[in-house]
Amino acid sequence: MKSPNRLLIGGVLAIGLTSIPLCGAAAGFEFTPIGSAFSDDGSGSIRLKMPATFGVALQCGISVQGQVDETGVAQVTRVTFSGSTPLCSLITARGLPWNLVAKSTATVYMEHVSFIYPSGPLCGGNTILSSWTPYTQRLLVFNQIVSTGCEVVSMDVKISMLSIKYR
Repeated sequence: MKSPNRLLIGGVLAIGLTSIPLCGAAAGFEFTPIGSAFSDDGSGSIRLKMPATFGVALQCGISVQGQVDETGVAQVTRVTFSGSTPLCSLITARGLPWNLVAKSTATVYMEHVSFIYPSGPLCGGNTILSSWTPYTQRLLVFNQIVSTGCEVVSMDVKISMLSIKYR
């Protein structure tokens, strides 16, 4: 008869070995085409809350440019803000590149997202959750806190040059 300790250790090992595929890296999704440059179509919009706006959402345009690296991460290397209010053009993206990491064909993590307004503190440096709509090739963000007092209320950027596939 086996001791209870041996049964316990054997059970833990069996569970652990069968769980290894579930604990590793993501299932292997990537942006394509690898090595290609991308930019949005010019219709991007973003609503931001930050200390400089006293918690009121500021509606701006957003434009992004970047390149898909060899690992399938879409690296946003340039972000510009625009809009009918001059406040939008004073916002500066920080923490570039913002890495877009595909976790599924519809889920994307945006890493290093941060921005600053001249009279305010740095907003961000965090990873935020976004959605990718494969049929319209839109990157969407809703209600994501980037740091205390700073929030991406919404973002909608169409990047028709990109798609997500399973490796």
